[in-house]
Amino acid sequence: MPGQAVSNTPPSIRFLIGLPTAIGLGLASVCLPVVILELPPPPGGGLFPFIFAGVEGMSLLTLILLFASGIMLGLIFSSHPLHPLVFGFATMAAFPALAIVEVAQDPFTHNLLPIEFAVYGFVSLFAVAGAYAGHALRQMARRRWRS
Repeated sequence: MPGQAVSNTPPSIRFLIGLPTAIGLGLASVCLPVVILELPPPPGGGLFPFIFAGVEGMSLLTLILLFASGIMLGLIFSSHPLHPLVFGFATMAAFPALAIVEVAQDPFTHNLLPIEFAVYGFVSLFAVAGAYAGHALRQMARRRWRS
């Protein structure tokens, strides 16, 4: 069975594997639209111009990719009702960290840091919703397989 290896993994290990996977999927969800939509890099991209272009050019495609990432995380890694919440917020966890690194390098790059963090929190809600949808699908599938 295709999902057998993941389902036999202890929940704590699955959770620990899911966190960096969520961060990677979040970065991919923001950066892939830069490639797909061929967005030009904005001037003054700081230390991470490619990521900066993804953040500045967030679109509906970004939100769809975050939702899809959340579904994958919920289906594969979620075994506890709070895991989708953690995985969803983890998809955007790298962006505040990268902003702090940029501020440490040049204090004048991020003038509205609290608002930027709030936007990252709001955008991550799409991944949280997807992760809960994936978790629900996982629970429904487990009930079906048991009966």
